[in-house]
Amino acid sequence: FPELIGKTGRIIKHNWLGNYSTYPYIAEIENMGMYGRSFIHKNTFAVKSYEQFELGTEIEVTKFDMWSIQAFLRNQPTFDVVELKEKNAIKENYELKE
Repeated sequence: FPELIGKTGRIIKHNWLGNYSTYPYIAEIENMGMYGRSFIHKNTFAVKSYEQFELGTEIEVTKFDMWSIQAFLRNQPTFDVVELKEKNAIKENYELKE
């Protein structure tokens, strides 16, 4: 699924298992095609990263995983993500000016 790499979104909540989960965050990712059409999960996906994120952090998908347990249970792919530095830097500068 190379079309999923590079999609952007934001962290909206923590997984209910928290840091005990392999995918500790839930992210809202737009324009995901057929994966975003779930009646239950809509456009929210389980994501993980080697960094700690705050809620609202803008992220970018770097890798997908269709074969994790959580992907099987949710019937959706799970993703590895990185922070989208440019958007978050603009947001921080805007908040500093206020």
